[in-house]
Amino acid sequence: MKWYYAFFLLLQVVTSIGIFLSFKFAGIKKVNQYHVLTVNYIVAVITSFASINPQVGFVLDGERGLLSIWPAAIVGFLFMFNFLLMMASTNKAGVCLTTAFSKMSVLIPVLMGILFLGQTNNLLPKITGLILTLVSFYLILFDGNACDSQDTKRQRWSRSIILPVLVFVFSGISDEFQELSRKFYINTVNDTQIFLFFVFAFALVFCLVLAIVDGVKKGWKFSWWAVATGAFLGVVNYLTSMLLMKNVYLFGGSIVFPIVNAGTVLFTTIIGFAFFKEKLSVRQWVGIGVCVVAVAVIALAL
Repeated sequence: MKWYYAFFLLLQVVTSIGIFLSFKFAGIKKVNQYHVLTVNYIVAVITSFASINPQVGFVLDGERGLLSIWPAAIVGFLFMFNFLLMMASTNKAGVCLTTAFSKMSVLIPVLMGILFLGQTNNLLPKITGLILTLVSFYLILFDGNACDSQDTKRQRWSRSIILPVLVFVFSGISDEFQELSRKFYINTVNDTQIFLFFVFAFALVFCLVLAIVDGVKKGWKFSWWAVATGAFLGVVNYLTSMLLMKNVYLFGGSIVFPIVNAGTVLFTTIIGFAFFKEKLSVRQWVGIGVCVVAVAVIALAL
């Protein structure tokens, strides 16, 4: 393996961390979340359009019509909705827990594969990863000292359980739809680029609708911080998708997913603790450690 190939793995970890830090920064600056996501998807649409092979254009493999990748609309909505959840969870529950639950969501497509798609290979590590994920859930979520005593019961429930679990569920559903799309609708690299373009385009449309509704209700407030944060998020969002495809091609998923997912959880947790003063109990730190192991074990079984 050439040394600079490893740089692509490191860069994917960095860009993945950048997504969650964008959410955290948006919360700190209290910028409009719909504006941030709208700018993000404008950037993602432009970069994905520029990546489509100009010699082939918007022609799918086998000269299929563009309607054959209709799942892009569903994935686009899931992308947008999940980003809203992650942004809320990052600012309510913290970047540490949100990242952990986002990356543990790989369990959902694994379970779907076992139960409905007959993917029973490497069953032992998959079951081991499932058990470790449940243990991690218990250690992280059900910690009586996780929240400040001044919190109301509703706030405590939201911070400790609801938002991170929703991130877990919808991240997993989004991953599953992407996997099914790759399996049944995408045949070539250019197919992937076209699919990503439409995913981001649909997500942009959904964001614009929400931004307009929000503006009508609350008024229009322009913020350069929202533009800057959204632009940064759009770049790292697109780079993460592109690096994932490149690294899976170079190394295979059995290497990429454990390193990137576990590395993202580990380093984001350290950053959250060191720079954002996010407080975790000893029990939750152990849960994060179990989460890293669980993500690596499940990803190795893919």
